Amino acid sequence: DMRSSLCQWFLCAIIALATCEPFVIDYPSSSYDDLLSRLGRTRFPDELEDMKGNWSMGIPLDTMKDIVSYWKNDYDWNKQKDYLNSFEHGKIMIDGLNIHYMRVVAKTPNRSSSHNNFPQALLALHGWPGSFYEFHKIS
Repeated sequence: DMRSSLCQWFLCAIIALATCEPFVIDYPSSSYDDLLSRLGRTRFPDELEDMKGNWSMGIPLDTMKDIVSYWKNDYDWNKQKDYLNSFEHGKIMIDGLNIHYMRVVAKTPNRSSSHNNFPQALLALHGWPGSFYEFHKIS
């Protein structure tokens, strides 16, 4: 249909006008070490007695302590980085903006299409705040 053709034309035009370059999510171990150090030095305020477990003025203190502990002691940062890097990432310069993209090829043919059995292009964009991670399961 016309919408599909327009999307395919748009993607081809972007790729033709710009230079794509591979992108890998990486960070120096010093950044990771610094984050763990800062999490370990978190100073928590005293909690008002009548606010214990009350979400009306923000995250309750015990919940925030649990979150900080999880990020410091249990969350596997490298496992998540490896998972995200299992996708094909790239960067492309469009109108002076450095745009990150993730290219995922559909695993199965498009059975609903009457004119072919090939997957159709899908351009998924997120807003701010948001992340490409919102779409990581749609392939």
